[in-house]
Amino acid sequence: MTNLEAPQKIPATRERWWIAPLLLVTGVVLVPAALGLAFNSWTGPDAEGIVRMAFASVAGCTIAIVTVVCLFVARVVSRAPKGDIAWAAIIAVVITAWAIAGIGSAADLLIQRFDAYV
Repeated sequence: MTNLEAPQKIPATRERWWIAPLLLVTGVVLVPAALGLAFNSWTGPDAEGIVRMAFASVAGCTIAIVTVVCLFVARVVSRAPKGDIAWAAIIAVVITAWAIAGIGSAADLLIQRFDAYV
């Protein structure tokens, strides 16, 4: 007799375990750092450079927030185990709070630099 059963596949979440950490590091560290370096004023900043650096900081923080929220939603939608969802929620809350504080800091720094510039 032959065995007609299909071989069991490993669940997709186990095959691609490295994608979520890679997206997390890319969206929270690499992209905001690249924006900061790309829009940095390498000489004494003028008014345009001050605004450009502040907007780059806000854009980097926004990308970090969107990244962690999307990863959390992906965990919930894929019906991951409750422990994975809890860890994703904790990471999302911590990084979102950090990024919102970073946006506020960028606004304060923008005002301080404008006051010093003018």
